[in-house]
Amino acid sequence: MFKNYTLRLLLTNFLGSRVMDVENQDGISEKGVFIPLDMNGLHETDRGNVAFYAFVTERMTACIDGSSHYIKLKLKKDVLQKANELGYDTPFLGSMRPSNIQPSYQLDYIKSGGRVKASDYFNNNE
Repeated sequence: MFKNYTLRLLLTNFLGSRVMDVENQDGISEKGVFIPLDMNGLHETDRGNVAFYAFVTERMTACIDGSSHYIKLKLKKDVLQKANELGYDTPFLGSMRPSNIQPSYQLDYIKSGGRVKASDYFNNNE
């Protein structure tokens, strides 16, 4: 059965990324995120988009925020090796949680000391 998830990406966790002020099309300074493409294995598509691949792994136990999966950047071997030489590890990019997770999950998670599975709280009546 298809489930909907909420995705949370930490853009400044990409290798070499930083927040910077950039002038927008109206000449007004705005904060934005700069992410080096090559260093992170990002690539431009034929349609002009920038894309990347990531590992999405189910957590053994869910987090207090209800996340059930974590997301790490997938890097080619040579890019990963170069990143490791620079002192970087594969970046943790964020997490996913089912959109329909019940609100009581967070309180039960705290009471149980983190031993509650998020899957017990999914709305399976879809």
